[in-house]
Amino acid sequence: MKAAIFYPPKKIKIEEIKTPEVKSKEVLVEIITAGICGSDVCFYKEGKIGNIIIKSPIILGHECSGRVAFSMSKKFTLGDRVVIEPGFPCRTCEFCKTGNYNLCRDMNFLGTYPKNGVFAEYVVSPEDCVFKIPDNVSFEEAVLAEPVAVAIHAVKRGKICLGETVAIIGSGPIGLITLQVARILGVSKIYVIDLEEFRLRKAISLGADVAINANKKDDIKEILKLTQNRGVDVAIEAVGNSITINKAIKMVRPGGRVVLIGTGVKYQLKINTSEISSKELDFLGVWRYLRNFPDAIRLIANKQINTREIITHKFLLGKIEEAMILTEKKNKVVKIIFLMKKSF
Repeated sequence: MKAAIFYPPKKIKIEEIKTPEVKSKEVLVEIITAGICGSDVCFYKEGKIGNIIIKSPIILGHECSGRVAFSMSKKFTLGDRVVIEPGFPCRTCEFCKTGNYNLCRDMNFLGTYPKNGVFAEYVVSPEDCVFKIPDNVSFEEAVLAEPVAVAIHAVKRGKICLGETVAIIGSGPIGLITLQVARILGVSKIYVIDLEEFRLRKAISLGADVAINANKKDDIKEILKLTQNRGVDVAIEAVGNSITINKAIKMVRPGGRVVLIGTGVKYQLKINTSEISSKELDFLGVWRYLRNFPDAIRLIANKQINTREIITHKFLLGKIEEAMILTEKKNKVVKIIFLMKKSF
């Protein structure tokens, strides 16, 4: 099969490699579409994210949709249209046995060293990490089931309720999907903050009440003014750096919640812990997802989440390096996906 092999730093080659073998209770999925995640870009540019370092050539990518090409599972048959939940837990550790499998310390995650990912023609997955997609959901819509699952988990972690006010810092794919999930819950106001007008226009079209360009306005002062100096109930940080995390802390009301989705390149960040204490904030980390894929697929199928609007560019896999470079142009790019073939 053909695969995009990443040689750190900043080099990807399309090579012919052996198709992976399928074992009992596993499924071989033919990849039809795959999405570039911010983590893939970080790996490509830096060769690492935090303490996760790529030490040898690897296939990146973890967002995908496709067809079952071969099955050693009774749950799936040839041709089933599916998505893959890309984290394969050990199933035997304390966290797996208590239901918090996303915290498994022995997780095999597609496209994260040392596990090869989905920028290839075929991928093998355990049967319980494969989910069927309904006929009314296209492969292109389904490829974003993974970031939708992230957003659902983030909103659940933040315990967002009807009538609350929410600030979302960052209007990339995760931020734009999170605002849609929050809107479904009936929040009263959603404020979205970014540096790019292009992305902020997307946020308004997808349901944000107010879009704030932090290049043009003091976003903290603006949020406080719009909330009569109270602050928002929940601030969701979807960037992953010290500046935006500290902004989230200042934007949220006393007794409010800060939800961290963003994962930065740096392992350690400078955070204003005194304000977290003095405002008695709940500071909530988000690590991927936890039993959220069925809901993600349902929301896409019911047209409650618009994933098509988030996809701005499509490439064939052979243009992967061009696509990676294009992701830096945030004034015109939100989400890039790959089509493994010219038509399907």
